[in-house]
Amino acid sequence: MNKEKVRANEVAKIDGENISTEYLFEQAKKLDALSNHLDLVVKLLSNVNYQMIQGDEFAMQHLVGDGQLLCLTDNLHNIQEKVQNISNDICPD
Repeated sequence: MNKEKVRANEVAKIDGENISTEYLFEQAKKLDALSNHLDLVVKLLSNVNYQMIQGDEFAMQHLVGDGQLLCLTDNLHNIQEKVQNISNDICPD
């Protein structure tokens, strides 16, 4: 994120409402962090896919037995909730 592009007194309009660019920048930083979390989830899923293709039953049992897949699901729900909250914050219904 390039904060230099955000000027403190600038205002954007959403549905006719004034929204400060500083506020939008803060929301964009939150979305950027969530994007990084999603990247980690994708990497784990790619690893799971590779292990399945290779027939690595030990690794798959470890993922399931260790609760890592449940943790993955929890993280996806958490990301979904945070993205929805940011969306609602920026543009409430």
